[in-house]
Amino acid sequence: KVGDRQRLLMEATAASKDIEGLLESRTEAAKARLAAWEQLGERQAKAQGVCLQSEKERARACEELLAGWHAAVWGPDAQELSQDPKTLSTLRALHGRSSSSLQQAWKDTVQLAAECLGEDGSEELSRAA
Repeated sequence: KVGDRQRLLMEATAASKDIEGLLESRTEAAKARLAAWEQLGERQAKAQGVCLQSEKERARACEELLAGWHAAVWGPDAQELSQDPKTLSTLRALHGRSSSSLQQAWKDTVQLAAECLGEDGSEELSRAA
C-alpha cells in the first residue's frame, strides 16, 4: 500500500508539472495574441484614416472632373464642341466610363461605411461618400 501511495504521489506530481507547463504555454500564447490584437487595433485606426483621406481625394477629383465637363459643355467654347464630332464622341465615352467608375466607388464607400458602422470614423466616411 505504501508503494501504491508513492506511485500515486509521483504520478500526481508529474501531472501537476505537465499542467504547469501547459498553463505557462497558454499564458505566453495569450500574451502574444493580446499583443497582436493591440497592433491590429492600431493598424485599423491607420487604415481607417487612409480610407477617409482617399475618399476625400476621390471626391475632390470628381469635383474637378465635373467642373471641367461643366465648363466644356456650358462654357464659352461649348459651341465649338458641338462642331467637333470626334471630341464630342471622346467626351461622351469618358463620361460613360467615369460615370460607371463613380457609381462603383460610391457603392464601395457606402459598403465600407456600413461595415465600419459603430466604429470610430464611420460617420465621417459616410459623410464623405
